[in-house]
Amino acid sequence: MALDRGAPNSKASIHTSKLISPVQCRMARAGLGLSVREFAKLAGVSGLTVTRFENGNTSCPEDVVRTFRSVFEGLGVTFISDVSGQLGVCLSTKFAERQR
Repeated sequence: MALDRGAPNSKASIHTSKLISPVQCRMARAGLGLSVREFAKLAGVSGLTVTRFENGNTSCPEDVVRTFRSVFEGLGVTFISDVSGQLGVCLSTKFAERQR
């Protein structure tokens, strides 16, 4: 899903909750080109923890989910949502330029 938070009439906004959804986690990780193991290492958790969260395991502690968000934001990811509740992610232009 692409949400343009910079458009004048955009209905998207920055998602300010400190928690992210499993889908946002998977989208952010894929957008950054990180494997489960690579991201787990950055977040200081096991790959199984990442996989379980991305698969919708609701028992993942909130502090771990906050850590995931913090790691992603440090890598230039912004979490967004629109008025209908659709969630998404945006990568910073700095990251996009590094990928070229």
